[in-house]
Amino acid sequence: MTPFLKQVATHYMAEGSNVSRLCFIFPNRRSLAFFKKYLCEEVRCLGCPVVAPAMYTVNDFFSRISDLKVSDRVDLILELYDCYKVLYPKAESLDEFVGWGDIILGDFDDVDKYLSDPEKLFTNVADFKAIQDSLSYLTPVQREAISRFISHFRPEVRKSFKGGEIDVKENFLQIWNILLPLYRSFRSALVSKGKAYEGMLYRSIAESVREKPVADVLAGVFPETVRFVFVGLNALNECERTLMKKMRDAGLAEFCWDYSSEMVRDPGNKSSFFMAANVQEFPQSFEYDPEGLTAPEIEVVSVPSSVGQAKLLPSILKDDTYAVVIPDESLLLPVLNSIPAHIEDINVTMGFPMKDSAFYGFLSLVLAMQMHLRTKGDEVLFYHGQVWSIFASGIFKHLIRNDAEAQAAVKAVREGHRYYIPEADLRKGPVMDLLFRIAVRDPKSNDASQIHDICLYLKRLIAGIAPLMAGDEAHAVEVEFAKAAYSAIGRLQTRNLGIFPATFFKLLGQLLQPVAVPFNGEPLKGLQVMGPLETRALDFTNLVILSCNEGMFPRRSVSSSFIPPELRKAFGLPTYEYQDAVWAYYFYRLIQRAQKVTLVYDSRTEGLKGGEESRYIKQLEYHYGLPLKRMFANSKVGGDVSDRPVIKTKEDLEILHKRNLSASALKEYLDCPAMFYYDKVKGLKPSDEVSEDLDAGMVGNVFHKTMCDLYSQYKSADDRVTAVSLKSILSGRDAIKGRVRANILSELNSSEVSGRDLVAEEVITEYVVKTVSRDLELLTEGGFDSFGIIGLEKMYIGTMEGFSFIGFIDRLDSFRPGEIRIVDYKTGKVGKDDVEITDANAGDVADKLFGSVSKNRPKIALQLFLYDYLVRKSGQFSGSRIVNSIYSPVTLAVEPVKEVPLSGEFLRLAEDGVRQLLREISSLETGEWKRTEDTEICKNCDFRMICGR
Repeated sequence: MTPFLKQVATHYMAEGSNVSRLCFIFPNRRSLAFFKKYLCEEVRCLGCPVVAPAMYTVNDFFSRISDLKVSDRVDLILELYDCYKVLYPKAESLDEFVGWGDIILGDFDDVDKYLSDPEKLFTNVADFKAIQDSLSYLTPVQREAISRFISHFRPEVRKSFKGGEIDVKENFLQIWNILLPLYRSFRSALVSKGKAYEGMLYRSIAESVREKPVADVLAGVFPETVRFVFVGLNALNECERTLMKKMRDAGLAEFCWDYSSEMVRDPGNKSSFFMAANVQEFPQSFEYDPEGLTAPEIEVVSVPSSVGQAKLLPSILKDDTYAVVIPDESLLLPVLNSIPAHIEDINVTMGFPMKDSAFYGFLSLVLAMQMHLRTKGDEVLFYHGQVWSIFASGIFKHLIRNDAEAQAAVKAVREGHRYYIPEADLRKGPVMDLLFRIAVRDPKSNDASQIHDICLYLKRLIAGIAPLMAGDEAHAVEVEFAKAAYSAIGRLQTRNLGIFPATFFKLLGQLLQPVAVPFNGEPLKGLQVMGPLETRALDFTNLVILSCNEGMFPRRSVSSSFIPPELRKAFGLPTYEYQDAVWAYYFYRLIQRAQKVTLVYDSRTEGLKGGEESRYIKQLEYHYGLPLKRMFANSKVGGDVSDRPVIKTKEDLEILHKRNLSASALKEYLDCPAMFYYDKVKGLKPSDEVSEDLDAGMVGNVFHKTMCDLYSQYKSADDRVTAVSLKSILSGRDAIKGRVRANILSELNSSEVSGRDLVAEEVITEYVVKTVSRDLELLTEGGFDSFGIIGLEKMYIGTMEGFSFIGFIDRLDSFRPGEIRIVDYKTGKVGKDDVEITDANAGDVADKLFGSVSKNRPKIALQLFLYDYLVRKSGQFSGSRIVNSIYSPVTLAVEPVKEVPLSGEFLRLAEDGVRQLLREISSLETGEWKRTEDTEICKNCDFRMICGR
């Protein structure tokens, strides 16, 4: 196989020293570098020195000819907005304009690059009556497109659209009234400052060669050049086409098109969509050697993972003669980390994009943190979500690795589990002092002074942390990104922008996302790693193309536009079909000289990813009938997932005998002994996290605490609860709600109640009111003047079979002499088997309680038994009748309080069952802590990752 660029170099070196007076134009820098390599090889064979010819990319070639300088995207948007405000005094704020201003820039760029007539495209009725009379050319489809287009505009701009020709013209032209003067004034403003957007620069050159001879235009810039050779271009815009026509007609240009293989030239293949016309309009300068254009050997590999595609490379890459093409930029680092050690020479042409860097991720977290902080008086509070995310950042961990004060502060904040964290708790050590400061005082303010303060905050932060990363080679790339960010922030700061913080962050992102750090490597030898755009005009013997998924290669990218698709097509602007043809050419040209091609795709169906292989794979197989070798990669999940027994030891039992067990511990053992082991023996606990909202358990905690608060003043024997005191509590609903709110804030460790928690606050308040109301009913209906509170959240400890048990009783009270009530508040579900227990059904309830099926286990009945047992064993109420009372707020609105005098038969059966259970736990003969057979329990188990189930 003779590479296309080598054939071009060989052909033109035949002219000997005359090659020095040529100028070669390429699609990108990578193809230019390879051409230079092949040219050097030809010079070496020639045996005498030759002055190198001029070589440019097509973008650099146009920039060299023009006196204008292309500005960055943000600078252009701000300039466009200034022009817009002059034309439209009632203009919306810059914050609103930024989004659709970027779309206008894209449309203006297309209009100029494709030399569309802006007068006709953006015309209005008053100035161009001819267009007013010619709107009849619109088809019904085009009218429907315009109708949809109009629907996106503001009501004061939009009028009713009925579908008739008159309405089409009036609405369509009114909307576009401002676009033509905006286009004119914007271009004028840029020209006056020597600036341009790329399309404007291109158009200026195309128009200049129409007005005067192209030889004169080029002579001043390229005085020594006699011919210009365009090499390997493909999709031409009209500006490029115009310049090339003029140069062709003047005898100044020659053209080398890579349009060789049968697949690329196939009229049924979209890759020939524009190339056939290019070759006909600009004839080839010479015929290429057809060597190496046989169909390649093609392997298609399905991998059910994105990163797994990169991990497959060691089994594919035999040596450094391969090129790895990465359509998905996010796979660049996984690919570099997967290249086998025996491949030493590597060249990465893509550059590492800032948007995929650790520094960009860290900066995004910092900006998000600033947008979510709160102020309460003079106190600044940081939202826990962003703070904890920053703590988890690799960059943050690196920055405080030697700062004991900061590390202690991080530990304290994590253990505090506060919803909002005070600034004083975070400003510990130099890094955290820089980081946790308020910059966004008001997210809804577009005060320019606030943007200035944000810029100062970010610049100080970057200036403070960059030196801490500079000494570490692992963070060398991040330091480069920090420098780029500092520069971009400084540029925005000079504009004195009066915008919302969110808009500022968006503009900053637009400046930073295109930034990429190039990798050092040998550009002309070894393994080549590149994106699809870098492959233009290059040929490789062995190819590996990753992410060959539909939507990724070809890329499904349709830019937003104010110009409906039908009108884009009518005025010669690029459409989806055009982009589709460009990608098809990239693919088929790339594989035409390869000997072996490996196409890898991600077969997962997940979210918006359909796991569908690229249409190119199907075309190769069904349209061209190539024999594809298909393979499917899979791997076993790492780690030991075997059900190895969890051995019970004497040490385990010694630990258990030193601990207090509870009813929930017994239920845990009944559900799964292995779960009981990890929890009660090993003492493992899931990592605590700050709750965003009240969950079911937290609702119960708030309800319990509020009831305890209300009745705590009646705990003394002389201060009993009367009907008057209960009515007094009920009359103060706002006071009840205040206690509920205070307990919610305590439970969430937060400074405010918001969102769904406001609903929970109302629900819990109603629970409390209904509970107190039921107590009042018990007093009045029972004819009692008062009842006594014996204990609230009262703790009892007892022993059974050598084990210690503990229970916390929500409320212990007495309405009747000689009767003690054990009150249990239950905000969750209460089943019949938990409360309706008689001597007749005691056996059935006990069987369910100690059976192997967890789903219907009467766990409340187990808890009530244990409470009764502990109270009786305490000897505190000898001779008194003990009654269990269940307060279920969910049902108190329709049912009275459930009083459950547990049957003697159930108490006997339950005690026998528990004792037998404890003897089983104590026995080493069982040999292990068995795993449950009910896999439903495993789904919600905190220990499923270490259990092996």
